[in-house]
Amino acid sequence: MQNRELALIHQGLGPQGTKALTVPLATNTSKLQLNLQDNWMEGMGGAAEAKMLKENCYITEVDLSDNNLGDYGARAISAMLKENGTLLRLHLSGNHFTDQSADYLGSALITNSMLQHLDLSYNTLGVCGRLTLGALSEDMGLRSLNLAWNSILGRGEVLLADGLGENITLKRIDLSFNDFGREGAIAFAQALKGNDVLEELNVSNNRIPPEGAIHLAMGLKVNKAIKLLNDNAVNRDFEDLYKAVKEIFPALTVKHGGTFAVLGKA
Repeated sequence: MQNRELALIHQGLGPQGTKALTVPLATNTSKLQLNLQDNWMEGMGGAAEAKMLKENCYITEVDLSDNNLGDYGARAISAMLKENGTLLRLHLSGNHFTDQSADYLGSALITNSMLQHLDLSYNTLGVCGRLTLGALSEDMGLRSLNLAWNSILGRGEVLLADGLGENITLKRIDLSFNDFGREGAIAFAQALKGNDVLEELNVSNNRIPPEGAIHLAMGLKVNKAIKLLNDNAVNRDFEDLYKAVKEIFPALTVKHGGTFAVLGKA
């Protein structure tokens, strides 16, 4: 069987090597998956890949993680997403994206309805207002979104929660390691009350205090779609959340401390 994946991981391609690689890939019809993790392609290399993906209509999955693409690369990728109609999975973890990148990507996701899985973990999207509005409020294609380790604080967590409450397609979202705290927990609790599509929510390691945990429990009480809540090591007071929901839900699975607990969701 023909290998459908081209994997060139840790090869040190750099911007020039990446650009050279895009020439044959532009007309490629056999490779459906492209894995170029950790090649230090930087913004220029990312722009070259984006240009290639505007022309290629066969590749469905791309991994450009850990390439130092920066905001320049994010802008090029966003322009590509507005034209590409075949890409289903895109991994952009660890690329030094900032809130400016979030702006670019958000506008692209409003236009693109084909992309189903997007990984933006280990960046510094921060407030990520436009990304929230694009990816969650108006996007009609995403099924899973990874925003772990992005320093989403203050206004960002509220915008994110508002978008989640309005989204009608997202099934899984990873928001771990963002330090939401009390205000974030309250905002997400409200979002859960209005969302009947989301099935998996990861809010682990966000320093959620007992009061925030109780608000989350109340949101879960109203929500009928959530099947898996990952609250692994939210803080040492996780038992407050556990106790708050265990008498309410008979089928909700809660993952914490490396173990699973099946709570009630009647």
